Amino acid sequence: MFLLRDLSVALRAVGKNPGFFAVASLTLALGIGANTAVFSLVEALMLRSLPVARPGELAVLGPGTVGVFSRSDRPQPAVFSYSQYEALSRDSKGVFSAVAAAPTFDTRAYWGDRGEAGAELRRASCQLVTGSYFPLLGIRPFRGRLLDSSDDGSQGANPVAVVSYQFWATRLGSAPDAVGSTIRIQNAPFTIVGIAERPFRGHTVDFRTDIWVPMSMQRSVTLGPSRLEPTRPYETYWLNILGRVRPEMSFEQAETALNARLQEVFLEHAGDGITDEGRSDLAKIRVQLTPMGRGISRVRNTATRPLALLWGATGLLLLVACANLGSLLLARAAGRQHELGVRQALGAGRGNLMRPLLAEAAVVAGMGMVAGCALAYWLVPLLRGWLAGIRGAGSLDARLAGPEFAVAAATGGLAVLLFGVAPAALAARDAVSAGLRAGGPAATAGRGSVRARSVLVGGQCGLAVVLLATAGLFLRTLSELRASDLGLAGIHAVGVRVDPRAGGFAPETQPSMRARIVERAQGLPGVESAAFTSSLPLRGNFGMSTVSVSGYTPAENEEMSVIEVWAGPAYFETLGIHILQGRAPEPRELDALVVNRAFAERFYQDASALGGVIGHHGGAIERKGRIVGVAANVRQVSLRDAPPPIIYRPAAGYEGFLQTLAVRSSAAPERTAAAVREAVKGIAPAMPVAREFDTVALHLERAVALERMLARLVGAFAAVAALLASLGLFGLCSYTVRTRTREIGVRLALGSTGGRVRALVFRQAAIPLGYGAVAGIAGAGAVGQVVSGLLHGAEPFEWEVSALAVLVIAACSVIAAGVPALRAGRIQPAEALRHA
Repeated sequence: MFLLRDLSVALRAVGKNPGFFAVASLTLALGIGANTAVFSLVEALMLRSLPVARPGELAVLGPGTVGVFSRSDRPQPAVFSYSQYEALSRDSKGVFSAVAAAPTFDTRAYWGDRGEAGAELRRASCQLVTGSYFPLLGIRPFRGRLLDSSDDGSQGANPVAVVSYQFWATRLGSAPDAVGSTIRIQNAPFTIVGIAERPFRGHTVDFRTDIWVPMSMQRSVTLGPSRLEPTRPYETYWLNILGRVRPEMSFEQAETALNARLQEVFLEHAGDGITDEGRSDLAKIRVQLTPMGRGISRVRNTATRPLALLWGATGLLLLVACANLGSLLLARAAGRQHELGVRQALGAGRGNLMRPLLAEAAVVAGMGMVAGCALAYWLVPLLRGWLAGIRGAGSLDARLAGPEFAVAAATGGLAVLLFGVAPAALAARDAVSAGLRAGGPAATAGRGSVRARSVLVGGQCGLAVVLLATAGLFLRTLSELRASDLGLAGIHAVGVRVDPRAGGFAPETQPSMRARIVERAQGLPGVESAAFTSSLPLRGNFGMSTVSVSGYTPAENEEMSVIEVWAGPAYFETLGIHILQGRAPEPRELDALVVNRAFAERFYQDASALGGVIGHHGGAIERKGRIVGVAANVRQVSLRDAPPPIIYRPAAGYEGFLQTLAVRSSAAPERTAAAVREAVKGIAPAMPVAREFDTVALHLERAVALERMLARLVGAFAAVAALLASLGLFGLCSYTVRTRTREIGVRLALGSTGGRVRALVFRQAAIPLGYGAVAGIAGAGAVGQVVSGLLHGAEPFEWEVSALAVLVIAACSVIAAGVPALRAGRIQPAEALRHA
């Protein structure tokens, strides 16, 4: 009863003091909104379970690798072959009640409506899965049926597909007759047999699958050789194997039994001719069993620390907001000392004095929670857009739901407990008879209240310094990465993506077609050179090759895999990569290789690499090539790491599908890309050409997307924290001037000057600023050590960055304290003494 009455009084107070409640609730909303928005990303990536049956029983063999494809003559601990899946599906030693397989990557397939051969093709994500995939996960159909064991027939015999609910609703327009209709995938007809239930988007949490196709249709979807038939001695390793662990087994027991079974599978594949040394090597391979209840993620390892950091930054911002709220509540409680003194004189106990103040704090918290959720609703898409530069992160299903609202409610409740109870307790303690004699808002506040406000303001300044210094470190990191030497001059060379597979072109026609397209592109106005390549630097996808190098004896267990780039004759000219020694290959030299300086230094040390012979194991036959040139190091993979060894192979010898045409032109990239698209269509009208284009400059921006996001968000949080700290300091100085008006009047009457009075106010501001700055510098050093792994070209603690952060807060403090100081200097002694 008393609680409801106090809340009713507090709600009426909102109408009487709208300014106070608006400022207090919006201050709290800033902290709650930012905290809730970042938590939505954390929850989507690291906490949310897959929408499947009993997710706690699911496991994946290995670490749940994404985007890996390799060929090797020995088993792999992270990815698996189709023959290994078949062996486990027949007998898993009682480890799994069900087993399924899916590639570690999706296929960006082209599809067309209703199966018309001439229809415009659009891109969709297509995932190959075994028939046991949906039963294993316990997914039910929204309409039609899902894939099952009957779809695991002979290769190419089951052209059926299941589409996601989102794909049906958006791409197919919620067509009621979608089940049973035909769409073209990679220009081949497939019958839609079902639509998956709404929440399910696949087992990879940061990737949205549109279409599921039986594994038996692998050749039709990938438009390449079969990966389902075992080949010896080399196998294709490209699958994640998923399993449902039997309820009676722990994951540790299941992993032990699984590895015993896998050793049998490895030995079966090796055959009777395996040596004792080979058996020993196989026995060293141990496959971990990873829980998969939260799904597989391609960015979880990359984004976990940055998201944890952002969540920590929002926590600091929330503390600043709560400290500001506590300061506001202290000021309001001090202004009500006369009222509280009267109530105490009438017999009210300390609990009765605290109740109305706590009720007002609860109202502020409630309003802050509502406003914070509204702010988070606006921030979540913005954060997801900033994350989009990190490959895969932009597809996270971040949203405001039960867990996010629970965090917002808990945050508001914690703010009331930490920063609402203390002001109420201090006000109740200071409500003495002196408050009755002083009368009114000019009453002298208790020392505890003033000291508490000073501590809160100092804490705000310190936290703001920490955030500003951290933002400065990330800005320096971003600047250093952008200024990295890429090893090339063609940063604005345009990459246009073509897809010969979807156009139905045979692999053997590719070399001549590439030559005709390059010739046509080089004749375009403004084009200086053009070349086909497997990938532009920093694009994020690259091939690896296991090699042998003449004259080099590898150490035991030394990794001999290097990056492999297929490059047309004018590739080095197009991208501005300098040839340091030797020359680039001639157009018809199929065995001529160029290596980068990192390759030459690793395998040839001080000797010349020119003339060296490199063997490449791409299958059962070893190919060999001779080094004719050494190129400058290029940041092919990462800006942070040292340039890796790279082999550049001539594109003329590549009989597969090279999909990137790099063009160097003096025209704008948009115009160049449009002209190249028309040139390609003129030679191969059926060739799908992407509307988007790449440049190394664009990939550079994507490569620093994580650092850019951190700099932006931490910088934004730091700016808000600095603003709140300034407002807190302004409130403290204004409160000081208001409560010490009589004292100031006496000082002025006794001959003190306005300058001395202003100095008095500035000294009041300097005290919390001083210890806040000291604490902030110490905190910045500690935070710098925590985030050191995310820095590049910046030390965990840099004096100039921390000093600049202190100067920013000091400048804000001077402005915040200046207004009350000027007001204090203009006080008239007679008026002050008359009304004090």
